[in-house]
Amino acid sequence: MAKAVALVDIDGTLIKGNSAEKTFFWFLFKRGYMRKGNFLRFAIRMLWLILTAGLDQAKGRNKSYLKGVRKEDLQQWIQEYAEELLPELISPGLRFRIANLKKQGAEIILLSGSLQPLVEQIVREVNADFGVGVELESRDGRFTGKIKGTYPFGENKLRALAERIALDDIDWASSWAFADRLADLSVLKRVGHPVAVNPEKKLEEIAREKGWEIIKE
Repeated sequence: MAKAVALVDIDGTLIKGNSAEKTFFWFLFKRGYMRKGNFLRFAIRMLWLILTAGLDQAKGRNKSYLKGVRKEDLQQWIQEYAEELLPELISPGLRFRIANLKKQGAEIILLSGSLQPLVEQIVREVNADFGVGVELESRDGRFTGKIKGTYPFGENKLRALAERIALDDIDWASSWAFADRLADLSVLKRVGHPVAVNPEKKLEEIAREKGWEIIKE
């Protein structure tokens, strides 16, 4: 039997005006957890990716700041980040909306280009059902600084979701999607209840033309 879902973007949507991974990156830097060599490696690779693939791809694919980090250390850092910063970053209004949709029987799925372990922490924070983020490549218990699998950005978000669940099992007409960027238009257009949250200008124009719900906080 098909089920209703609520697909929730994280950066700029669930986390108003900010990125989970960006705030986590600077948390690591300020705490001294990030190796100096990794910071330099990250900056150089970021410049190269911006020039060759564009800013959005650069931000999502550049995980070189985690090269050589042990899995257990990353999990500990995420826990510290969550305890210190995460609750105040989450939109209270969207947290409430998610809780109501879950009570109504919708499955809450977070879709994001942020680190999968970080997405999983946010899943626990808002009591979602599961999350789809960027999977990290590892070798001998340490991260290589590279990603693996589908990078869930733009139209690839639905492709990444399809790697987790059967899309034919979703009742799209009864489902919801929350996003702030034009890049998520394909996700918003797929559901019966699209919601533009603090949308960028072009997405707001489209949302008004189509009569979609718009939330501004």
